[in-house]
Amino acid sequence: MESFENRERAESFGEVAQEYDAFRPKYPAALITAIMQAARASADSQTDASPPSTGDRTSGAPRILDVGSGTGILASQLRSAGAEILAVEPDPGMAAIARAKGLDVEVSAFEKWDSQGRTFDLVSFGQSFHWVDPAVALPKIRTLLRPGGSLALAWNDIEPISELKSRLDAVVARFHADGRTASLGSRASRGTEASRGKGGQRYD
Repeated sequence: MESFENRERAESFGEVAQEYDAFRPKYPAALITAIMQAARASADSQTDASPPSTGDRTSGAPRILDVGSGTGILASQLRSAGAEILAVEPDPGMAAIARAKGLDVEVSAFEKWDSQGRTFDLVSFGQSFHWVDPAVALPKIRTLLRPGGSLALAWNDIEPISELKSRLDAVVARFHADGRTASLGSRASRGTEASRGKGGQRYD
């Protein structure tokens, strides 16, 4: 079963929204810089007068749509870096925390969300792209991006070290005789080593 088809799991985060916001790691500064560079490149190339994504546009600020924004972890970092942010989040509990941070959030599943003709310099997904149906989401994203716009897909890949790694390895050895290693991030969910070293964070 694909993640986006597992609606019970996908819709369970709101039950622990406060804990989610408190313990989910922020994204590395280098990643935020790279996303903002891509968004600014699109914003700087625009000459049209397409409608602003949220209210009055901040002069020169790139417009970013953050999808599956959760409690606004990535969106808050991008806003602090100078972006104009609109968040889309299906869970009202998660959206409430994001709004308490001053973010503009529309509550909807992305596949059903009405853009009302708004376009963006960049569309971002912070640990959320696996929760949307790509057959629906990708064509929709194309209609939302302004010419030269970008799509940013981000996951934190948390690699345990020191005592935590030893303890997790012991648990894995007990339950997985095939020798799989402990992973708390995207490699576990996607079954790939491709993201190793990209935006990862280490925790003791």
